[in-house]
Amino acid sequence: MNKPLNVLPHDLEKAISHYSCCYSCITRAENALVEGNYELVIKRAEDLIRSAKQLKNMQQKKHLIDEVIGNITGPSILVIQIERGDAKKIGEK
Repeated sequence: MNKPLNVLPHDLEKAISHYSCCYSCITRAENALVEGNYELVIKRAEDLIRSAKQLKNMQQKKHLIDEVIGNITGPSILVIQIERGDAKKIGEK
């Protein structure tokens, strides 16, 4: 089961892009490994780490904002369903 991607609405498009990049990097690194192209494996691993850090930062930013203003306006959670890098908005809570 996939955990919902909880980001601010204006970060959603960027988050989906980074999420897709993570899956793509894993596949490309695996293919490069099979071909023995270790430099490309390292490059794809670096890209994966960069995108994963961006996703983590976006989720932390959303969590912090919800904490700070959540008591005033109530929590706002964007619920995203993600399947192997493809994401779509399924609602808001």
